[in-house]
Amino acid sequence: MISKDALNEDYFPPSNTPNLKTNETVYAMVDPRKMGSASMDLTGRFPYTSRRGNQYILVGYHYDANYIAVTPLKRRTGTEITNGWKKLNATFAKAGMQPRTYIMDNETSKELLEALGKKKIAYQLPAPHMHRANAAEKAIQTFKDHFLSGLTLCHSKFPLEEWDHLLEQAEITLNLLRSSRVNPTLSAYAQLKGQFDFNATPMAPPGTKVIIHDKPKHRASWALHGTDGFYIGPYTSQ
Repeated sequence: MISKDALNEDYFPPSNTPNLKTNETVYAMVDPRKMGSASMDLTGRFPYTSRRGNQYILVGYHYDANYIAVTPLKRRTGTEITNGWKKLNATFAKAGMQPRTYIMDNETSKELLEALGKKKIAYQLPAPHMHRANAAEKAIQTFKDHFLSGLTLCHSKFPLEEWDHLLEQAEITLNLLRSSRVNPTLSAYAQLKGQFDFNATPMAPPGTKVIIHDKPKHRASWALHGTDGFYIGPYTSQ
């Protein structure tokens, strides 16, 4: 059971003093509470394999922005994790918050370390068996709770093999609820990606049953004008 104070600190963390951006990144195994950092780790296997073959979620946490980023993975292989890391790292870099250092999990693959070397990003390996100090564990639990809440809103006939399509909206809505650590007046989402415009990009509960309009050239003369479907998230260019 998470206490109310711990939950408030997770969503609305106080700024460091002095409030400096270090853009250092922690990968999986250390406590970042005393340093500007980010972390990444894998969730356990999702109960359903998606239609695209995804089974896991790689969760990245940027300390300065208090932002939780996610990307689906098919397997727990070095190549898959490296590709997932590249995607999450690109998210941080695009926002101008490129990490300078990654503190890596001891099980990190040689392939990922080589990818860090190519980008001239430093890394550090902590002592083994330090799971309680894993900075990503809290982010994983926070995201899982949020994602499960969204799944409970889905229509009873929503196909669970499409669960990975719901990740984008879950990431957006979660980070709209969290405040940035370096600028508490901004949401975590605004800190990393700018203000979200609900008028330009409206959202509905995930998995809502909808009728998708079929254009005349795509339907028969006496066919119904719509096809049953499900809402999976907003269209964004980010």
